[in-house]
Amino acid sequence: MKLNSGSKLLGLSFLLFLSGCTVLLIGAYDEVTDQGFQKVQTSIAGLLVKIKNNINDPAEVNYNKFKPAYEDIEGQIESLKIRCNSLPKYKLVMVHANGLDSTFQALERFHKMGFMESDTASLRIIKKTFDVEFNAIIQLQNGLKREKNTKQSN
Repeated sequence: MKLNSGSKLLGLSFLLFLSGCTVLLIGAYDEVTDQGFQKVQTSIAGLLVKIKNNINDPAEVNYNKFKPAYEDIEGQIESLKIRCNSLPKYKLVMVHANGLDSTFQALERFHKMGFMESDTASLRIIKKTFDVEFNAIIQLQNGLKREKNTKQSN
């Protein structure tokens, strides 16, 4: 079967159309979500520094002194999860929000048991876990931001 020039042109047009389409597997950059993650990162970093700097004084690292901070951060994370869940194609971002929530809950459970001087190694591990999670979130958000800036300049 021979293709006539009209069929070839139609096939070429279809291929050009497909090459111009982009498939987004993740939603578009959302500045509010990005700023929310930054706020949570700052809050958790402050919490960990305060615990680390007072670990030698059990009265100063008592969970009850930190409960308002935990409640505030938990509210921030919950707000981020609601936002991520409501945005189209934000499943990957939601995975990071859930991971952050899980690590934060583990920190709170650990803190409720009470910190001791000997817990500095555990605290470093918790901090490193948060560092890894925030590093992934920052890379993801920066990738989304670059994608947004690339589209705007085209």
